[in-house]
Amino acid sequence: MGIFDFIKKFSAKKELPVVTRLKLSELQEWMDKKAENSFGDVDSELMDISKELKKEKENMTEKLQLLEDAKLSNPNPQRRLVSIMQGNRETYIRSARLLLKKTNLPNDSDKIIEFCEKYKSDLNVFSKQSIRSYHILHEFFENEVRIVSANVRVIKDLIENASETVKGDGNRKISIIKEAIEDIENSKIEIKDLKNKIKEQKNTLHDKEGKIKEKEGSTKGLKEGAEYKNLIKLIDSKKIVEQELDTVNRKMLHSFSIIESALKKYERITLNEKLIRSCIDAPLEALKTNERTVLADILSKMSNSIEKGDITLKDKKKEKTLHELKSMDKKLFDEFVENNKNLSKKIKKIDADISDNKILDEIETSKNQLNEERFAFENDKKAIEEMKEQLDVIDIKKMKEKLSKRIMNLFKEEVQID
Repeated sequence: MGIFDFIKKFSAKKELPVVTRLKLSELQEWMDKKAENSFGDVDSELMDISKELKKEKENMTEKLQLLEDAKLSNPNPQRRLVSIMQGNRETYIRSARLLLKKTNLPNDSDKIIEFCEKYKSDLNVFSKQSIRSYHILHEFFENEVRIVSANVRVIKDLIENASETVKGDGNRKISIIKEAIEDIENSKIEIKDLKNKIKEQKNTLHDKEGKIKEKEGSTKGLKEGAEYKNLIKLIDSKKIVEQELDTVNRKMLHSFSIIESALKKYERITLNEKLIRSCIDAPLEALKTNERTVLADILSKMSNSIEKGDITLKDKKKEKTLHELKSMDKKLFDEFVENNKNLSKKIKKIDADISDNKILDEIETSKNQLNEERFAFENDKKAIEEMKEQLDVIDIKKMKEKLSKRIMNLFKEEVQID
């Protein structure tokens, strides 16, 4: 080889594949011009679909395993709920795995139409059998079960594509491509709509956040207001009076506890055993009857009986009992009853004032409204996240790549869609 032949060969330009760049809006017109005698390679398309189907089946198998292994977010769920969840999870996964076994695309293209019709029937059976389990699982494992459901839809679309590939002629394939173009255009509109909705929802969220802060301020204001402070004073006053009443009652009960042994012995030798018994069982109630004079007289007689030795008590007990009985006269009982009555009236009056104070109702109403606004706020946040997830699912680039691949199979020409 001469030096000039070598240079000629070295400098010769390699032929590069021709890539046609088109806007989405130009694609249909370009296809119409190309479509006259163009047909796609059916075997090549089926091979691609089979590869995608295999990949999607592996993906779904993995996602089913994730669903099977998923743990409940609540660390201490009710046993009944766990039982319901587990039963439905097992049913759903079993049905889904059975469906997966029926998704092997035949190698013989003549059998694909029959297979696709049979799969459509199997899919309907799966949908009917699993719909209840799906909705129940959605409450426990929303993300995992949603992904599996998306896998099922993708596999369905691939099998339908296989059917259409075998059935379709050139015009049918062009029709499918045109539908794909329309899907992309609709998806672009959907993206725009979702972005606008997210923007509007964020503005609404901002307004609701302001209202929540305002309501938190007004609730706090109610708690710091004069009416609420007055209520707290009433409650504190009631506690003080209740403590006074409790002290008065305890003091009287203590007096009766000191003389209880003597009362039990005196009960056996007195004709007023019924009144004595009431003093033993419920001394405060006994004092509130009109027999205080009689009771004071009985206790005086009982004191005499102790001094005479008719009632025997140990020395220290005797001394303590007699000392206590000296103060337990009608005057003490009348003072006790009067004091008890006055303190009870005070408590009743305070209760009436507390009942008239409506600030607690206002605070409760304000709290309920605040909780409702917070709930609405969280729902709006969730709606925004759901719309963002929808945006993530719409992959225009991938849709264009898939469309370019279809065009390549049909027209044997590489097209880049801008």
